Amino acid sequence: MNKKLDDDLEFLSKVEDKELADLVNCLIYDKDNEKRFAETLSFSEEYKKYGEKYSCYVLRITEELKLFGGNTIANLFRLGRGVSYKEIVQDVAKEMKIKFNSKDSVENIENKLILKSFEETWRNFTLEEQKKFISEIGFSENDLKSQGITAIAQLCLRMGGLNTYKLTLIVVNTLTKAILGRGLTLAGNTVIAKSISMFAGPVGWAFTGVWTFVDMASPAKRVTIPAVFYIALLRKQIKFREEMLESKFIPVINSKTLVNCESKEKLTHKVSLVTNLSEIKNEDINVVKQQFNILGLDYMSTSNEVSIKYVKLREEYKSLKNEKIISEELYNEKIQNLEKAYEIIEYYQKNKLINEAN
Repeated sequence: MNKKLDDDLEFLSKVEDKELADLVNCLIYDKDNEKRFAETLSFSEEYKKYGEKYSCYVLRITEELKLFGGNTIANLFRLGRGVSYKEIVQDVAKEMKIKFNSKDSVENIENKLILKSFEETWRNFTLEEQKKFISEIGFSENDLKSQGITAIAQLCLRMGGLNTYKLTLIVVNTLTKAILGRGLTLAGNTVIAKSISMFAGPVGWAFTGVWTFVDMASPAKRVTIPAVFYIALLRKQIKFREEMLESKFIPVINSKTLVNCESKEKLTHKVSLVTNLSEIKNEDINVVKQQFNILGLDYMSTSNEVSIKYVKLREEYKSLKNEKIISEELYNEKIQNLEKAYEIIEYYQKNKLINEAN
């Protein structure tokens, strides 16, 4: 076996023991919670030595997945050595009838898998579920009407951050319930549980119909398909964690310094942030847009949408701190940044800019 992690799986070295539990259980246990006939992980020296300290033998865990992957891809010359993770992801994509380019990155293909799974389920949402979902991932009903759900989901997956993580969580939790008969053990986390609880009923049943083919697939595919989704989720989780740890303050200029016009005469009429951003100089527009970005909103959002998102983000950051996902210090920085952004947005939306200019 290889002595190093597959390049596309190197990030797993950053994953904690409890976060690897679902992937390991997928490799060892079937839908009836019985050990899989072909699994070898639970008999390995690494498993016997480290048990639930999964991070101590990530390499062996990934090798187990590759062996299952080798059983799904006909090749008599592999001699039990398994396949690359990228080949496994591509095989799952083919199974789901997803088009991809051979040069596509693994993460790009994973996103296509998530998007396809979500699209197949969206049409089964009730109107109320649609509204809840859109709100949960940080978009509005107006966004849904103007862009459509596919565009919103694609944008969400590209943006990164908490909302991308939430979208993937909801998809993977529901999918694994349908295929393996069990959801994510990570659902014990308050932030996660809140995100997925509202979709535990009818959505799960919808997924069951979408994934009926899995029960007819080879035993190995019953492992590789959910395993790929677990890994896609872990990738999003690590990226979100790193974004939180590495993110710095977006420079926030005091609202009194935002008036930077060549002459007051050019701004003798009232300026509304929502309708007349074109009247403000480009550098000022960018500052304003940065504040909306902090809240994860479009700069055309209404004051009511801004207020709701502000309160929601404060609650989410507090939950992340309480769950020890982020430190007290990082929490305080995020809240301070959030408050400054909200202050400036509110200032603009109340049309105080002109009063300051005059």
